[in-house]
Amino acid sequence: MFACVAALVPFVRDMDLLTLKDESASSLGVNVSRLRKVLLAIACGITATAVSSTGGIVFVGLVVPHMVRLLVGPAHRALVPCAAVGGGLILLLADGVVQASPEQANLRIGVVTAVLGAPFFLYLLARHRRGYAL
Repeated sequence: MFACVAALVPFVRDMDLLTLKDESASSLGVNVSRLRKVLLAIACGITATAVSSTGGIVFVGLVVPHMVRLLVGPAHRALVPCAAVGGGLILLLADGVVQASPEQANLRIGVVTAVLGAPFFLYLLARHRRGYAL
């Protein structure tokens, strides 16, 4: 996983430019189709590693970057480390809820993260459908 994350470092500037329209990013020197393929491969590596080692709680990784983007903005230099810290904090919160729940409840951390993340994910989908950029 660390190798995949390290592989993102050279592409930080290009990822920021990719938030513009493809034509704008291309005119600024980004090979958009190549970059998308490279980023997809890196994302698949990160996702596969995370899911194989942690299971279903990786759902947090889908939602937390969007939450953090609302707080720190779209610049990937700040977004990536803040998303990593934010994901850890969300998992600590979820684990605290699981530990505080009665043993008879048999509450799982994946359920807690889904309860925390699903409403925000639905909010993002509704916001995107209305045409608002994130």
